[in-house]
Amino acid sequence: MSIKITELRNWYFIVLLICSCIRVDAVTLVYNMQLRRFFEQMTAADRHYHWLLSAIPLVYIRTRTIDDPRFNIFAREKRLAVGPLLNARYVASKYWWYEITTAFEKEYGKSKGTVNFSRSNFGMDDIVLTAARAFYPIKNMQYVVYGMAGFPIRQKINLFDAQDPFIGTRFYSLGIGSELSYSVKNSTQKSALMWLFQNRFIHFFQRSWFPILPQGSKIKPGDLIDLLVAVHYRKKLNSFEIGFDQTFFINAALILPDRVIKNKNFARQVVYANASHIVKNFPLLDTPVVLGAGFVVGYSGRFKTRLCIGSLNFTVVF
Repeated sequence: MSIKITELRNWYFIVLLICSCIRVDAVTLVYNMQLRRFFEQMTAADRHYHWLLSAIPLVYIRTRTIDDPRFNIFAREKRLAVGPLLNARYVASKYWWYEITTAFEKEYGKSKGTVNFSRSNFGMDDIVLTAARAFYPIKNMQYVVYGMAGFPIRQKINLFDAQDPFIGTRFYSLGIGSELSYSVKNSTQKSALMWLFQNRFIHFFQRSWFPILPQGSKIKPGDLIDLLVAVHYRKKLNSFEIGFDQTFFINAALILPDRVIKNKNFARQVVYANASHIVKNFPLLDTPVVLGAGFVVGYSGRFKTRLCIGSLNFTVVF
């Protein structure tokens, strides 16, 4: 398959890139804030551990309609991804913890309309490293500040990536965030009711997008901002959480040799819920195990995007 550089310069391909190629709007599994809440389930129940190893098998579905009558572009797209999200967290002390996150995914994609494709791929998502520091300003309150860095496993670009990269972002990233939580009811062994607010900012670094874009051009994936509020309830060995996450995607653009084409900022709304149970005597293991399940549903007005995620949780505690 070959496409001349002069063909890549026309408005059809540029609009296609704006519509489909700025990957940050999808936010791969390793950056999904709601799924990452599973990694917190054991923290509320017991602090006498150092390692948490989590596997979260999940199914991710996203549909969207790309409709731009100015350029006569119309396409209906559907994505399906299955695979485990993997996380290892080391709790060094009451105040510090560190973690590494990645995922293995089998992804399927299909589009009908002006843009037609049907393909699948299997691979490893980005690797995300996180370090956090906790503070306890008053009784029953915790404030956490954390930093994170993302590293793409795959960096090479091919022409198929014009329809949105499969598996991984292809971009390096840096982010910061914080979480404020307060327990309005807390009897350490029996039950606890906690509300929390979490915010996060991630910057994705621009890079060349050749051979999709001409030599000398770059794609700027932009930044994302998350604002999450949730309520967490624990009753003995059982935990339940429900929350809402508003995500803003900003500052994306295509940087061409003769012009900069800015992408319109947009937002996505998500609600989620999860439930977990701590098994103290799991077969064949001498350490506690957390079992859980959850779901995420979301919508964005951009391209009428809808997403749904169903997940399970298996965490071994050392």
